[in-house]
Amino acid sequence: MDTCRYSYASAICESSYAGKIRKLVEADAFYGMAWIKAVKRSLIADNNIGFEVGLLGEDMEWNYHIIFHAKSMELIDESFLAYRQREGSITSTHKLKNITDFIYILEKWSKRVTEEVKEEELKFALYGSLAKYYSNLLVAYSRLKDPNKKSCKNRIKALVWLFKYSMSKRPKSEAKIYNLLGFNMTVWALQLLDKIKR
Repeated sequence: MDTCRYSYASAICESSYAGKIRKLVEADAFYGMAWIKAVKRSLIADNNIGFEVGLLGEDMEWNYHIIFHAKSMELIDESFLAYRQREGSITSTHKLKNITDFIYILEKWSKRVTEEVKEEELKFALYGSLAKYYSNLLVAYSRLKDPNKKSCKNRIKALVWLFKYSMSKRPKSEAKIYNLLGFNMTVWALQLLDKIKR
C-alpha cells in the first residue's frame, strides 16, 4: 500500500481562501475527488450543485462548483481513508470519451475563471489548478490508443496557454518540453517516459 505523497502543511498556514488554493496547487495537493472533502449540505443545496450526468471525470467538474461557491476551507493534514484502485476503473482506462470530457471540463472552467473570478490571487490559483489538469490531459492523450484521438488534437492545443500558470513540478516540466518540442513531440516524449517507467 502506498502512503499519501502530498501534504496540506503549507496550505494550512495560509489565512486567505485564495492562498490556500494556491498552496495546494503548488504542493501538487489540489485534487478534485469528492470523497476527500466534507462539504456543508447548505452549500450544495443552496447552490444546486450536483454531478453532471453522463460526464466522465464528474468529480473534477463538481469540485470547481464547490470552489466557486465556497468562501472558506479548512484542511486536515492526516490520512483517514484508504483508496483502492481497480483495473478497469474510469481513472485507469483511456478511452476517447475520457479525453473529450476532460477537454470539455478544462474549456468550461478556464472560461468561467476568466469571465467570473475577479480576485487576482484566486484567478491565478485556479489557472494553476487547470494547468495541472492540462498536464494530466496530455498524459491521458499520450496513453490513448484510439486512432480517432486526432479529432481532439486542436482543442487540446488551444488550451496550452494554461501551462504558463504551472506551479508544481510535472506541469512545469511538461510546459518546458512543450515549449521546446511542440505538441506531437511532447506526446511522443510522454509515451517514451511511460515505457521507461514500466
